[in-house]
Amino acid sequence: MSHSAQKKDIHHEISETLRSKERFGESKRIAKKSGAMKDGIYSYSTSVSYSKACQKFGAYVKSVSPQGRYTSLTDAKKYAKEFIAKENADLNLSPCTVKLERCAVAKLFGMTSKDLGEVRSFSRADITRSRERTVISEKTGKEIKNPSTRAGHFSEKNHADLVTFGKGTGMRRSEMEKVRGDQIHTKEDGRLYISLEPYQCKGGRPRELVVIGDTEKIKELCDRVGHERVFEKIPSAMDEHHYRSQYATALYKSLAREKDAIPKEDRYCCRGDLKGVWYDKKAMEIVSKNLGHNRISVIAEHYLREV
Repeated sequence: MSHSAQKKDIHHEISETLRSKERFGESKRIAKKSGAMKDGIYSYSTSVSYSKACQKFGAYVKSVSPQGRYTSLTDAKKYAKEFIAKENADLNLSPCTVKLERCAVAKLFGMTSKDLGEVRSFSRADITRSRERTVISEKTGKEIKNPSTRAGHFSEKNHADLVTFGKGTGMRRSEMEKVRGDQIHTKEDGRLYISLEPYQCKGGRPRELVVIGDTEKIKELCDRVGHERVFEKIPSAMDEHHYRSQYATALYKSLAREKDAIPKEDRYCCRGDLKGVWYDKKAMEIVSKNLGHNRISVIAEHYLREV
């Protein structure tokens, strides 16, 4: 086979196909209404995640297909379902990871996630993020930071401003890296808010979040830099999910009605290991919006603590 007639490397074909689906800057909401959403990738971060997952699929195809690396995407499609089944059977991978890979491969072929089979269920007991942040010292018997975790190498004392900001805004790391001081403002209700722009948010969805906690300190941090970024660098060991959880829990507690005053239709009833626990849906919707999530189930499973 001449070089000119040689088939494309599957990894290269995957890259080209995903690149053709990029719709950065376009409205995902409008695309959803028109029915074109499944054909596009609307944020850079999603593109990066999908590319990584699809290239993993490409490596799998290369290892099982007789054509190896020169298997076309058309021929590779028949391996998609078995690839997801293999990933789902790997208990070292979280259900979230497998679901992301399923979404990525489905996007690659213009399919729906359900076309690629089911992914094992997920319980709070499986969640490891922001868990076991501390351990008990064998010498003193006191609770200390767990050195085996990334958060165990992060000094809250040396980064007090970051911790205060994280607890008070509930921002993601990427958002804290981009937020400017002039984005904070006071509304008619007397409370402080920060308005994030599309390019600063996950999925390109702008949002306005309420500032809680040490609001004076957060206002001071913002006013100090004006139109510049509030933070030049966020340490990689900072567990921002932990502070988002603290923000969510504090905000929920400030909004939730007394349990006896919540009508049954406004109760969110948990399942699994939280069976018997229920929350105020109205308060959850506000908290979820402030965190930048669409589904209240996400904050019930990943954010609310000791409520």
